[in-house]
Amino acid sequence: MIKDGKYTIVVRALGSNAQVFSSQEYSGIVYSAVRPNIMQRIITALTLSPLYLFIIIGIILLVVVFLMFTSFREKSLSGTPVMQGRLGGKLANKGKPAGNLPLADDEPIPHSQPKPVSPAAAKPVSQAKPPAAVAAPPPVVAQKPEQAKPMPPGQADKTISGPAANLADGATYIVPKSSSVCLRILRAPVGTANIGDRITLKQFPFTIGRQNTIWVINDPSVSRLHAEIQLDPQRNIYLITDLGSSNGTRVNGTPLRPRQPIQVSIGSTIQIGPNVEVVLEPL
Repeated sequence: MIKDGKYTIVVRALGSNAQVFSSQEYSGIVYSAVRPNIMQRIITALTLSPLYLFIIIGIILLVVVFLMFTSFREKSLSGTPVMQGRLGGKLANKGKPAGNLPLADDEPIPHSQPKPVSPAAAKPVSQAKPPAAVAAPPPVVAQKPEQAKPMPPGQADKTISGPAANLADGATYIVPKSSSVCLRILRAPVGTANIGDRITLKQFPFTIGRQNTIWVINDPSVSRLHAEIQLDPQRNIYLITDLGSSNGTRVNGTPLRPRQPIQVSIGSTIQIGPNVEVVLEPL
């Protein structure tokens, strides 16, 4: 390769036997080579070696197939394409109401009982008096040990019926028949529940979620442990608590704060995530 610079060119006319007939010198000739850029070199290399071109096309096809597979898998799990969901949802929905719901797969499961909320910390919902069907159960009169009747067979477990003062640690409270209530389904995804079905609240805490709960709702927008309903037998009121779910819990349209119990009354509507809605009714 000739370097750029100033050269003297000698032109000679030679015969068949290398005899010089004439000679001429040209001094001060400036030479500057024209070098191709990177794109010209790449095009020249691909033209001379088509194998590289096929390799590049193959890599592009593999990337496209991988992105299509990832998008299809993401949509099959959450119903949201990958570019509109976790990768681009935050930028696309900035300043707009959330339209795509995240999967509820990584919420922490609480290990302690929720603290009761003070009247100043939470806005109470409807304080309508419950009908006679949910009247407080009659107090249980404590008996002396020598007068207490023996427990029938099959009842010697930790399931207790009575006021909260008689409950042992870890026991499950069974609702008296006179105060039993249920959740009537107003709205639910196809395949998870039927509209109009009634779910009886037979024991408390009544847990709601996608896995390992009393009422299992197999819907991606519902968290594994979404919410729970508690009964205070002494005051005969029901409390609902959102357990840190991804898509939240609403009572009569008001969103709940995580792990802050709120009182619900007969006729209150409860929304579990965006797709499930029930109403609290007496049996």
